[in-house]
Amino acid sequence: MKYLLGANENFYKACMHTHSTVSDGIHDPEDVKRHYIQHGYSIVAFTDHNVLVPHPELKDDNFLPITSYEFAIPSGGSGPLCKVFHMNLYAKEEMNDVQVCLDSTAYVVDQDKEHLKHIKYTGKDQYLPYCPESVNKVIREAHKHGFLTCYNHPAWSNETIFDFIQYNGYQFFEVFNTGSHYSVKNTITEWNLRDFHTLLKMGHRVYPIFADDAHIISETDGPYSLAFKGYIMINAPELEYSAVIRALEAGDFYASMGPEIKAIYLEDNKFCVHTSDAAEIRIVTAGRNGVRVAAEPGSTVHYAEHVLIPGTYDFVRVEVLDSQGKIAISRGYFEDELEA
Repeated sequence: MKYLLGANENFYKACMHTHSTVSDGIHDPEDVKRHYIQHGYSIVAFTDHNVLVPHPELKDDNFLPITSYEFAIPSGGSGPLCKVFHMNLYAKEEMNDVQVCLDSTAYVVDQDKEHLKHIKYTGKDQYLPYCPESVNKVIREAHKHGFLTCYNHPAWSNETIFDFIQYNGYQFFEVFNTGSHYSVKNTITEWNLRDFHTLLKMGHRVYPIFADDAHIISETDGPYSLAFKGYIMINAPELEYSAVIRALEAGDFYASMGPEIKAIYLEDNKFCVHTSDAAEIRIVTAGRNGVRVAAEPGSTVHYAEHVLIPGTYDFVRVEVLDSQGKIAISRGYFEDELEA
């Protein structure tokens, strides 16, 4: 038996995209931490806009802040149809506070301006035009200087697959974004599972992220709450910064709105999945040869398996649906990985 996910029992609930008063959020970092802990989270990436501020003061035995920020390249136009590029950069080193590709004129809100006086950055403070070359420069520089990269909310950004297939090497892709999906103002469907699948089919080995992008956090999880609706579960040996970063880099996590993926493993030539009680489990491949296991009315399922025949599937991934229509998904596991 070879475990792909769940080799150890430690899964940590993580919000990988949220905002505080460091930029345009209404809650200070301590309040953000309090809200997320109350909803079972152990990890929060504080991705304030274009300013990188570590939060070591928030760290304790049960909570880990990820040093991060959200980088933007606006198109230069105005109005709801204009395109924009947003990417989260997650520092691989806990106290890395040196930003890359700074453009202090881009998407800087009032709260940022004080921080901009003190930030450190590589290269020049310069304007980056909205184009694939600029995006790819940011990705290259981010990786060079010790950051992981997540491409954010493509629907809200008015970008399509024809845009982001030109971006090379980013590690994570926001399949779901709570703030974009549930906002009464934007009314955008930020559900990008089909695009994620297409990226995998085109050879982009990105990992899926469900995230909040919360600027306002409600006390309760109601229909207008813009938090706590999408997260990832990181399978790391301990709640320690380097261990969590290694798990993220390896894709040792799944994205969820509620259902659990407890284990994924290979047994002989079978791809096996154990989940929480579910209405349906799908083992999806690049083609038409996956497996769907559905529960009879009034019952649930929690296990599925699929026989892998070399040369017929390219990659395989998991979708789990519960009785409320909430979903969890795994990353894609490619054939050359599974047969190595």
